[in-house]
Amino acid sequence: MKKLAFLVLVVFASMAQASVTLNFDFGPAYTSGGAGMVNNGSLGVLVADTSGSGFAQGASLIGSTLSAGATLGGNRILGVMNASDISGGGIFGFSSTVSVSDFTGLTTGTATGFGGTPLMFYWFPSVNSAGTTLAGGEAYGSFRSDTIDGGSSSDISFNLPSDGGTYSLAAYDTTLGGGYASSLFQANSVAGVPEPGRLMLALIGLSGLFLRRRR
Repeated sequence: MKKLAFLVLVVFASMAQASVTLNFDFGPAYTSGGAGMVNNGSLGVLVADTSGSGFAQGASLIGSTLSAGATLGGNRILGVMNASDISGGGIFGFSSTVSVSDFTGLTTGTATGFGGTPLMFYWFPSVNSAGTTLAGGEAYGSFRSDTIDGGSSSDISFNLPSDGGTYSLAAYDTTLGGGYASSLFQANSVAGVPEPGRLMLALIGLSGLFLRRRR
């Protein structure tokens, strides 16, 4: 009897956190300053705040590898996707299905998603291959919202919803009928590079080491 009860508990536990499926759509996505749309194949990643300290920006992204399950600035990448023509008429953005079955470090929320782990989408206009390691000076954009935008046909905000369901997570700008300004879809940020002063100190240090070895 105890064994049966234990098996029932195991079954219910597995059902309690089966998986979350997110039908993700985002666009149009633009390059730095809104100079143009991203190219076909540009890389995007959906990230969860598993660190609990918010989402990384700038130099904190350097050295991160863009692959599912890896970390971006200390937070887990849930899904990796490539840009495509999401309208069939030359409007480029991102559309992909992201499935979450490993809930380590994640908190699921209600159907509307406000109680779950915050999510953020990053895109990299000049990166095309999953598994790329970010170097300094790489342009990128980032976006999240706690608002459920019905104009984008989204039924959750950028927070992990309740488990065991399939949800639409979408963000469109006004050109596609969404409620967001196009300026929010521009890659205006750049992953930091070493400051000139620090770089010079590093070169001086290397020069000193080289001279010492010659002696």
